Amino acid sequence: MRGVKIERTRGGHEIHDNHIHHHWDGISSMGWTRWKSTAEERLGWAEFNQDLNIHHNRIEDMNDDALEPNSAEVNCRWHDNLILRSRCALRVKVVDVGPLYLYRNLFDDNREDIRFYGELELNPAEVFVYHNTSTARVAITSNKVRGIGTPNYHVYNNLFYARQWWGNTGGSVEPNWNGDYNVFVRRDDHPAWETTKAMAERLPQDEHSRWIEDGGLPFASLDPLDLSLIEQSPARAAGTNLETVFGRVLPGLDGAAYDRERPDAGALPFGQPMPTIPRPR
Repeated sequence: MRGVKIERTRGGHEIHDNHIHHHWDGISSMGWTRWKSTAEERLGWAEFNQDLNIHHNRIEDMNDDALEPNSAEVNCRWHDNLILRSRCALRVKVVDVGPLYLYRNLFDDNREDIRFYGELELNPAEVFVYHNTSTARVAITSNKVRGIGTPNYHVYNNLFYARQWWGNTGGSVEPNWNGDYNVFVRRDDHPAWETTKAMAERLPQDEHSRWIEDGGLPFASLDPLDLSLIEQSPARAAGTNLETVFGRVLPGLDGAAYDRERPDAGALPFGQPMPTIPRPR
């Protein structure tokens, strides 16, 4: 049972300002006809579900995935959503082409916030994960990511209040995405912090990211939930100007808060309050 299922559509849909709760999945897209398909076969279905714009949805208490992009995801934007108390907040599930843009989402009290998923033979899709705020124990989990891995995934300018940098389930390959200028704030004394940080240094990943050991909240509060940055947050001026990295302005980054050399990491620039999602009429 899904709140919204987008299946083999002509695309161009805008799905926004919904309150979805107590389902199996929240919002899912699917552009292929057979699960056990090859990477080449799925490219033949790339015409479906293009140009989706999924934003400002409040999704809570999902038994499985809250957000599940699972198509070619050509020029699709999933952003400014609030995901609470779900098994997996965002499962990036077998994306075939892209570019897929995942930004300014807010996650809290989920078992996982961001999961890169494989199981099938993967295509080298282009995926951008930037300016999100996450509070899950594991910053990013790879689940059954095999073969080529995720070489064209880009993970930048996110804020993670986490126990560890990476988690591996289902025999995934080591992280081979491009990640940098993120902020990792340690939430407890679990030894996985040291081991996964050492792994990031070895690969190397997140060479310019901030690793904060003191465990203090980088935002206002978890109860009541307020993920706006505090004045002394290490996320302030911790990101990088993504236009200089990618040679173009990514969706959602055309404001003054992002048009500087070192923007704030996370979903909410300093001074921006915790939003009301869905938005008032």
